Amino acid sequence: MAASLCWPLALFCYFVCVWRWSFDLSWTERFLVADGLLFHWQVWCVAGAALQFLAVRLSHYAGPLEDVAASPPEPRIPITAREVEHAGRA
Repeated sequence: MAASLCWPLALFCYFVCVWRWSFDLSWTERFLVADGLLFHWQVWCVAGAALQFLAVRLSHYAGPLEDVAASPPEPRIPITAREVEHAGRA
């Protein structure tokens, strides 16, 4: 779930980075932040890249999404002799 939330935040950071570039080129008249650390486009670009990297890593950590309701679980096949003997009693 965290990975799915990181993608929109990364896109937002990239959008703000482009907005800041357009402010530098005088295409826009105002920017979200007037002064400080968040006034620099590099901060927004790095934040977007970090969030995108985090989203990719979290999605790999979580594994592929499987539709549980689509198929019933397969029956477990006993492997050891003890499990075969136990399954024969049941």
